[in-house]
Amino acid sequence: LASGMLALMMCFVFAACALAVEMIEITSAVDHGDGTVSICWDNPNGGAVTVGSLVNGSEQAGNKIIIDTDIWGDSYTYTNLAPGLEYILLVMPEFDLDHAGIDIITVQEPDAFDDFRLDLTDSYLMYAVFREDGNYSYNYAKDLTTQKMHELLYERSFLVRLDFRHTTFRDSRTYPILTVVTSPTGYVVTDYRDITIPANCYGFWQTTAHMNDALLAMYEDHGYIPTGRYDVKIYVGGKFAGETSFKIQ
Repeated sequence: LASGMLALMMCFVFAACALAVEMIEITSAVDHGDGTVSICWDNPNGGAVTVGSLVNGSEQAGNKIIIDTDIWGDSYTYTNLAPGLEYILLVMPEFDLDHAGIDIITVQEPDAFDDFRLDLTDSYLMYAVFREDGNYSYNYAKDLTTQKMHELLYERSFLVRLDFRHTTFRDSRTYPILTVVTSPTGYVVTDYRDITIPANCYGFWQTTAHMNDALLAMYEDHGYIPTGRYDVKIYVGGKFAGETSFKIQ
């Protein structure tokens, strides 16, 4: 019996050692100059990992870890990093920061957008209003107090709407859009999505950046939603296409 118990204990110790987590190493980080950064890593543990990013050296609300989980393989491309900022890049076994691979990189500002004439004309903070017919529209949020805005965050969708003018094409074109919103306290919000500009479209066109998580995090950090000017930059097809701002009173 004793020898059997000893054998069982030895098997347990061996299994525990076999399951010990090892450090992940980021082997390369490449800034492609179009607002995207690619990394490769060595993961001795095997399996899926969690990839994250964090604005380096900032104690302001909102510059928290941006997470993408269950990433397989040994490479990843960031598309939601704000140009001009220095980031800590992370690759972790699940959410194990103690064994994370870490690298630091400053995302370079890309060239100016020159595919066609595009003018970013304005930006607005808006929120959804639901109607009795089941549809919804958007109202401007400029007349809301920050306390009322905080109350509505739990039941309304807040977004930044961007308006821009452009030349027209005979065919539609789809571009990746990166929107970067910076609050008066340094909170950085990024939103990445594709937008299709229709054929033969004149006048204004729009894209949006969702703000609920950001506004809620700012409130939790400060005890209020910061008032003042929020700067907005837009990158189209990996190139800088314009900047504007909006205010929260």
